[in-house]
Formats: sequence, structure tokens, C-alpha cells
Amino acid sequence: MSARSARSTRPTRPTSVLHRRTTTRACLRCGRRFKSEGAHNRLCAICRGRSVSPFEPEG
Repeated sequence: MSARSARSTRPTRPTSVLHRRTTTRACLRCGRRFKSEGAHNRLCAICRGRSVSPFEPEG
């Protein structure tokens, strides 16, 4: 079997994985608008990177 024919038999990714739709949503923590990839993505990148520990010093 040649390398060329092996490549052509590989499964391809579904179009939904390649072209994700985004929706503008409000962050649940700060209210800032951001592009969300779905209902699972409700925090903006800034809030996702912040510590939410009550023991973490502020600042």
C-alpha cells in the first residue's frame, strides 16, 4: 500500500469541528461581552484566568 492511498482512507474531521460558530455572550462573572463557542463557555478569558479561591490575596 502506498503512502498516498493510506492518506486517502483516513477519516476526516466533521465540518463542525473545523468551522466553529461563535456567539457573543456576556461573561457571568464580569458582564463583559466576548465570543463564546457554546453554552459551555460562559466566562471570558480574563475571568477564566483569575483565581476564585477565597484564600487568594486580592490585588
